[in-house]
Amino acid sequence: MRESLDVGTARDEGWAALLRTPFKLGDGDSVTWGQATVEQHRLRIDFLERMRAGICQTIDQHTEAIALIEENKAQCLDEVWQGAKKAA
Repeated sequence: MRESLDVGTARDEGWAALLRTPFKLGDGDSVTWGQATVEQHRLRIDFLERMRAGICQTIDQHTEAIALIEENKAQCLDEVWQGAKKAA
């Protein structure tokens, strides 16, 4: 987490650049850090949390795919499913 903003000091050059940087709100709109309201920061957090949940789900799916491929000594999931069809 960043230190409190201390306007006028050299270390705040990072803040000055950040204030001009835009970010998307998740509904297609963008706003700069400097112009964003509390509500817009909250919207961005909600958007990022939804993205994080989707990323975590995708990671879990890839992990499960790896386990299935390795357990079946296959090269890919298609081989796993083809082997399962032949066995049935």
